[in-house]
Amino acid sequence: SDLGLDTKVAWQRTLSVVDQQRIALARVFVTKPKYVFLDHVTEAIRANECRELFEAFRAAGITAVTFGDPSLASQHDAVFDIREHGEWSVVGAGA
Repeated sequence: SDLGLDTKVAWQRTLSVVDQQRIALARVFVTKPKYVFLDHVTEAIRANECRELFEAFRAAGITAVTFGDPSLASQHDAVFDIREHGEWSVVGAGA
């Protein structure tokens, strides 16, 4: 095949959604932002791999903010709980 590094490809049709999410996670470690916002991260990686992922974020100085998966609460220092009618609370470190 003539696919080189400069070849344009419709990745959304070539890679699965899970593969696209994994590449996005890899980009986080390359760009090292101060914050990363993750929505339903357990769709891209297994729940048991999340602990290692969040440890790697901490080691890299990246603060992870996740949405949509209450099972990840134990991996965070604090949980921001948004309820009906605009009510909210922060539970955990520094709360």
